[in-house]
Amino acid sequence: MPHDTYSLLLAMLFRLLTVGTASLLIMLSQPVWANSPIAQADGESVEAAEDNTETTDSDEAAEQPLDEVDQLILTALSQYDSRNLEAAQATLENALAAARSNENQPQEAFALTMLGVITVNKGDYPAAADYGEAAITALEGVDDPQSQVVALNVRARAAQGQGNLPEALNYGQAALQLAESIGFDSGQLNSLHILATTFTAIEQYPLALQAAQEAIPLAQSERDGDILLSSLNVASSALLALEQYESALTAATDALNVATQLESKRGQTLALHHQGIANYRLSNLDKAIETQTEALKLAQELNILDVQFTALYVLALSYYDNGDVNKAIDLYQQRLELSQSEGALGAELQSLLWLGSAYLDSDQYQDAIAAFNTLLTLSEERSQPLFTRWGLSGLGFANFQLEDYPVAQGHFEQALELSKSIGDRRSELEFLDILTEVHEAQNNGEQAEAYAAEAEALRLEVDAEEPAPAGE
Repeated sequence: MPHDTYSLLLAMLFRLLTVGTASLLIMLSQPVWANSPIAQADGESVEAAEDNTETTDSDEAAEQPLDEVDQLILTALSQYDSRNLEAAQATLENALAAARSNENQPQEAFALTMLGVITVNKGDYPAAADYGEAAITALEGVDDPQSQVVALNVRARAAQGQGNLPEALNYGQAALQLAESIGFDSGQLNSLHILATTFTAIEQYPLALQAAQEAIPLAQSERDGDILLSSLNVASSALLALEQYESALTAATDALNVATQLESKRGQTLALHHQGIANYRLSNLDKAIETQTEALKLAQELNILDVQFTALYVLALSYYDNGDVNKAIDLYQQRLELSQSEGALGAELQSLLWLGSAYLDSDQYQDAIAAFNTLLTLSEERSQPLFTRWGLSGLGFANFQLEDYPVAQGHFEQALELSKSIGDRRSELEFLDILTEVHEAQNNGEQAEAYAAEAEALRLEVDAEEPAPAGE
C-alpha cells in the first residue's frame, strides 16, 4: 500500500469521532498497534518522503506488506470515516477475532477500543460498556496511555448513557487524570465534557461550571466546535442555576454565535432558551419574550420537550409580568395540553396549579375552581400531598372571593390538617391565620379568636426554632 494511503488512513485516528451536536466526542489518537508496520509513517508529506534520499527504518517499515488484521482495521477505519458504523463494527469484530487468534495484544486492544467508540456513538451503551471494559483490560499490557484515555472515556460515556452517573463520574475523572498526566489535550477535553454534562444532570452546578469553563479554551485550541458549543450551553445553564444571570446571558450569547456558525439548530434552541431565562431574571421582559418565542418554535420543530415545557412557563411569566394575563393563561393552557399529550404527569400538575392561580389573579373564579378541582383529583390519585394542599388552598381562595365562606372554610381546614400531617409548620401557621379571617368574615368571633390564639402560640414556637438573621 502506498505511503500516502497510510498517511490518509492514519489521519483518521486524529479526527473527532462525532456522535452529533452537543454529544460526546471521542478522539482516538496514536493507534495501539503503533509499532506495527502500518503505523511507522513519520508524519512527513509524501513529497518530503520522496525527496529523502536516505532510507530510514520507518520508510522500510511503511513498505512492508499488511497482515490480515492490519488490513481489516484500515478497512474499518475507512468505513467509520464515511459514517458506515454497522459495516465498521462488523469489520472490527472480524479483526478482533483474528487478533485474538494470532495472540496480538496491540491489535486486539485497538480493535476493542474502536468497537467501544463505535457502539457508544450508536447509542448501544451496554455493548459499549463491555467493549470499553475489555479494552481497558487489554491495554494493561500495551504501552499506549492515549488509547487508555479513550477507553476510559468510552466507559464513562456508556455509564452516562445507562443512567449510572456515579460510575460515569468515576471513569471520567480517571480519564481526565490520565489525560492531564500525559498532556493528551483531546482526551482531556472529552473527559471534561463528560464530567460537565454529568455534573449538570445531578445538579452539581458549581462543579459543572468548573468543568465547562476548563473545557471551553481546550475546545477552542482543539478547534472542536461541537464541544465548545455544548460547554457554553452547560456553562450558561449552570450560571442560571447559580443565579449569576448577567454571566449566564453572556455565555448563552456566545453559545448562540457558535451554534449559528455550526448551523446547529439544537444548539441554537438551548442558547436561545437560556437567553430567554436570563433576560426574564434580569427583567428584560420584551427581550425574554422575543428569545423564548424563538426557542419554543425551534423546540417544537425538533421535538425537544424539556425546552418546550420550560419555554412555555417562562413565556407565561413574562407576559404576566408585562400585564398580559390572558396571554399567560393561554400559554399555561398550551403547557397543560402538551403535558397531557405527552403523559408528563408532573408537568400536568404544575400546569393546572399555575393555570388556576392565573385565573384567580384575573378574577375568573369559576375557571379557577375548575382547574383546582382537577388538580385536587389528580394529585390525590397520584399521592402528591403538596399539590393536593395547593389544590385545596386554591379552592379555598376562589370560594372565599365568591363569598361562599362555608365551602372556603372546609377547603382551608383540610389544607391545615394536611400541613400538620406532613410537618410543614410554616404552612400550618399560614392556614391558621387564613381560617381566622374566614371566621371573622362569617362573624364567628369565638372560632376566630380560637384560631388566632392557636396561630399565635405556633408562631412563637416557630420563631423560637428558627435562627435569628445574621447581625442581630
